Amino acid sequence: MGGARHHGLHVPRRFGATDLAPGLRQALTESRPVYIPNVPAIGGGLSDRAGSGIYTVMPARGSVIGMIAIEHSDVDHFTARDVELVEGFVAPASLAVDNARWFARLRTVGADEERTRIARDLHDRIGQSLAYLAFQLDHIVERDTAGDPVSVEIGELREDVRGVIREVRDTLYDLRTDVSETVGIGDVLEQFVDRVSERSGLNILIDADRNARLPLLQEREMWRVGQEALANVERHAQATAVRIVWRCDGQRALIEVTDNGIGFEAGRAGRLDSYGMLGMRERASSIGATLEILSAPGRGTRVRCVLDPSKDDPGKHSEEIQRNNQAALAADSRTTDAIGVGR
Repeated sequence: MGGARHHGLHVPRRFGATDLAPGLRQALTESRPVYIPNVPAIGGGLSDRAGSGIYTVMPARGSVIGMIAIEHSDVDHFTARDVELVEGFVAPASLAVDNARWFARLRTVGADEERTRIARDLHDRIGQSLAYLAFQLDHIVERDTAGDPVSVEIGELREDVRGVIREVRDTLYDLRTDVSETVGIGDVLEQFVDRVSERSGLNILIDADRNARLPLLQEREMWRVGQEALANVERHAQATAVRIVWRCDGQRALIEVTDNGIGFEAGRAGRLDSYGMLGMRERASSIGATLEILSAPGRGTRVRCVLDPSKDDPGKHSEEIQRNNQAALAADSRTTDAIGVGR
């Protein structure tokens, strides 16, 4: 529990439930503002001089993130209007505090994950190509030293270098592609998918809402989850088709990426660091969303990220969701039907 301050009053920075003043305990039990007209009669308040007090909890995402105690030295000092004012203040204040906490965490998580994502992109796309070029160059030098003609190999190497340059440009473009105050996920998806389709040959279908928007930081994390899921399809899935769904009503949102690729054992998803699964889960968690992964060998993969603030605890049932998904997959092996195309 958070601490409190008042003129001349010093309290611990944290409270246990049994350390709370009786008015705060009652507010915590009843989850509503409580007016105590005679604080000494119930055992006292935060201040030993408290005569009356208004006490309430600050709820957010199904939990209590703080408590408020307003005390006065006079008995029966507050009115019903005072209680109404406190009650009207609690919801926006709780939302503001909760958002500030989540966004502070999101910035930290986002920066760390962004560095990891950039390193992975550079390794997967550019690092291996540069290693190949170095190997080919060594081979050409050896042939030249032996007096063998190398003009053909040099011509091939030149084309390989041009290919790496294209990879660098694609990687830099992908890293810069992002949502903004004026460009939402629907528009960004169109831009990004065009380039992915051009270089990979994937048949990609987009079904995206374009009217409602999330707060920018939340929408950006949802986009990064979708981008990472599509990048996994391009690099690993050996798929021919992908379907991407984006739904948003301004508060709730869903992004879903489904492919008809080779799939993998669903139980391995959380350990596949190279596939970015851990990063996607962390991004989803940082905004209070849930990440669901449905896959099996030979049956394609579905990655689904859902943001629903009305749910008490987005991560509470994640294991149950995974079990249900695996059961659903066992009952229906046609994951690829979701995208409406065959392999």
